[in-house]
Amino acid sequence: MNLYNWIGLLVSCLLFGNSAQARGIFSKVGASCLYVAANFTSFPFNCDMPDLAFKCRCQDPAFLGTVTNCVETHASDPQELSAAFSQLLETCKAQGGKSWALVDLVKMNENATNYMINYETLPTPKFKATPRFLLFNPVVVPGELYNISYNSVSKLMDQRNLATVYGFYVYAYWGAIMLIAIIVNIAQWTSPYYNNKIAKTKFALWCKSKIICPQIIKPSNFNRNCKNNVLHSIYTMPVRMHALVIIGYLILNVVFCCVNYEIAYPNTVFTCRRGQMLVSIADRTGIIGTVQLPIVFLFSLRNNLFSNITGMSYRTFQMFHKWTSRVVFVLLVLHCAFYLLFVNVRGDYIERWGLLKWRCANTAFGAISITMLVSFFRRSFYELFKATHNVLLIVFAVGSWYHCLTLGWTEYLGAAYAVWGVDYLVRWAKMISSGGILKGQCKVIFDTKTFKPHSIKIVVNHSGWWKPYPGCYCWIRILKYDMFWEAHPFTVISATSANNYNQLVFIIRVKDGLTKRLANHVSKFPGGECNLNLIVEGPYGNNIPFKQYDKSVLVAGGVGLAVIYSIAMDLAQIYRAQELRGKRLANDASHKHISLVWFIPNFESLMAFKNEIESLKSFKDIMEIQIFITRTLEDDVLQSIISDANLINPLGSSSDEVNIEEKEDVGDLEEGTTGDKDSKDVELGSNQIFKEQRLEEVEFLKWLIANNGEQISISFEDKPFLQDELSEFLLNTTERLPTALIACGPTMLNADVRLSVVKCLEQGLCVDYYEEELLW
Repeated sequence: MNLYNWIGLLVSCLLFGNSAQARGIFSKVGASCLYVAANFTSFPFNCDMPDLAFKCRCQDPAFLGTVTNCVETHASDPQELSAAFSQLLETCKAQGGKSWALVDLVKMNENATNYMINYETLPTPKFKATPRFLLFNPVVVPGELYNISYNSVSKLMDQRNLATVYGFYVYAYWGAIMLIAIIVNIAQWTSPYYNNKIAKTKFALWCKSKIICPQIIKPSNFNRNCKNNVLHSIYTMPVRMHALVIIGYLILNVVFCCVNYEIAYPNTVFTCRRGQMLVSIADRTGIIGTVQLPIVFLFSLRNNLFSNITGMSYRTFQMFHKWTSRVVFVLLVLHCAFYLLFVNVRGDYIERWGLLKWRCANTAFGAISITMLVSFFRRSFYELFKATHNVLLIVFAVGSWYHCLTLGWTEYLGAAYAVWGVDYLVRWAKMISSGGILKGQCKVIFDTKTFKPHSIKIVVNHSGWWKPYPGCYCWIRILKYDMFWEAHPFTVISATSANNYNQLVFIIRVKDGLTKRLANHVSKFPGGECNLNLIVEGPYGNNIPFKQYDKSVLVAGGVGLAVIYSIAMDLAQIYRAQELRGKRLANDASHKHISLVWFIPNFESLMAFKNEIESLKSFKDIMEIQIFITRTLEDDVLQSIISDANLINPLGSSSDEVNIEEKEDVGDLEEGTTGDKDSKDVELGSNQIFKEQRLEEVEFLKWLIANNGEQISISFEDKPFLQDELSEFLLNTTERLPTALIACGPTMLNADVRLSVVKCLEQGLCVDYYEEELLW
């Protein structure tokens, strides 16, 4: 080697070699010389075989001299020479555990030139021949064997690079989906009237009714009496549009894992054809799965930038997260399976990799496997799922990082973990911006029959650095010893119902878990009220572009009114402001209208929103409210008021047996009570909380009856068959004008509303459906 080449080599190493990270094979020349020196002859160097990890040969001057002489002979320029030497240094360090400096290789190469022997002088230069003696001299690699090795390494690198390119194609696919969603979202906000013209066309209506809006399976095809878990599974299936996106994603991954494999033979890296094919498939599936990890983490974020710019909900991205994680899991399973098959064929990959890399691989794979298994218990044991999910992800992150450290593709792991970490930083920033530790005024609303907590109302004064918007929600963490580790999302009632703009109001339905423990704790205080320290993380959620619609129909179920109310009040204020500014003509007053439909199981649910319902009276020229209480009122006083008003016939009033049975149920629920009415009155009278709540309920019911039919229509009959009656209502009242329909409630209610929208679209009515439902 002349002086110019050595100077170029040193400069290149300073610029590139020393900063290069271990990436498996990154130099074709270096890897070709390394593998041809390791496999081109049946005569081992002065090492016990097999030495697959180069632990011995990386300390053997004859072997290193053979490799460096080969590199010097076939490297075309100093940069290629630098990369080839870096390949040798990294291989010896990562696999052989021997660290050499560049000057050491230079000295070995200079010394080797004095002892080189020709390959032709070796007695039996054949692959897989039985060893007869050891080599103590470096060997000049002939061009023919180098070309075979170069072709072997090139095919291996090309296959791995192709797998990475296929991973980029998956990014391009999701990028195209996001771009389409961004364009549609921008069009809805910036060109509402032009967007309406397109939405009224037959093609647009057909796309909405057949592709965009319907679920992949129509729930109407199933009997409503089948098991709830079956119905829930049917209703939570993706809509057809989302299903098509997921199916396209699945097809891409299947195709990319099945095409364009090339086998190079003879081969100095993998001497077995079958083993080479198994490794190719294992590399393809593992690389495509690893490259997609940033997408999996991105779709799982609470603070997802794409959610804001595309208008897609948190629920939609959670669904995409589930499916991408499932695909990546299957790819990693295939990656492990095919490498194990290769080990079975060769029986030597444990030695080649070393125990540390296998342990890291097993740790990472075990963690992600358990994570997927725990996901099946998500609905029933959410807090357990969340805790184990995060712990196992950390284990997976550490194991996969050390597994890939010497193989490459760690930049994708780093990107995934960086995205994950940034999301947590933003969460903390939102907690701090909301004011850190806040005081929450908690009040329990009781069920007057069972005397158990029904709902909780929480009022919080936050920092005021942000203002709640319609439909936004926050994650609340109660700072109590048995609750602080749990955080749940709750919708913010519109600021119009609060006393000031720094105030957040939450109405929470008491169920099992955190809400039940919180309600029981608050119930112990006088009046069922107390102050608690809590942390608010928010706001979250997207706005809906209502400007393009002349009619809005809002359907709520239970505490789903928290979302619907804030949207309704915001719309009403916009319409009222337009009136005050003169932007609405007198004859146009009927075109801007809001219909609110609310389904609740009992009167206590109505009491939780007493102030909000009363505040809607100021918008009676814009908004109408229909309330359906779907269960029989258990309270005799309230039932008698309804009977006197002739709203409905008292249910079960003709049967004394039924009344007695109901009273006996009350007695069984509370210790020390009997089944008779006097005992019940005594119990209520002895408890100031229930007495005050009873009086408040009576007054509010009388107010509702007095205003019934003017703006607020209240019904105490069974819930109507929503699929048919809602579609008839839309067809009769919307006058074929662009209509927004928003639903927020239980899964089955949302599915029924979606079906009614499809019926309207099929009859030519321009309706856009928005679903406000958290999936967490």
